[in-house]
Amino acid sequence: MAGLLEGRFGGEPPEAFFARHLAPWAGRCFADIAGAESAAFYRAVGLLGGSVIEIEQAAAALPA
Repeated sequence: MAGLLEGRFGGEPPEAFFARHLAPWAGRCFADIAGAESAAFYRAVGLLGGSVIEIEQAAAALPA
C-alpha cells in the first residue's frame, strides 16, 4: 500500500487502482472470511479488513 500511495509502481493513481482492482471484490472477500465459523482468528481479520475497505470507499467518495 505504501508503494501505491508513494507512486513507486507508476501507472494509475492510488484511488483509481483501488476503484479498479480492489473495491469490486475486496469487501465480499473479507465478508466471506468474517463468516468462517471454524476460524476465530480469521473472522477477526475479515471484520477488520471489511472495515478498512468501507473506510477507503467512503474516503474515495469525498470531494477532492
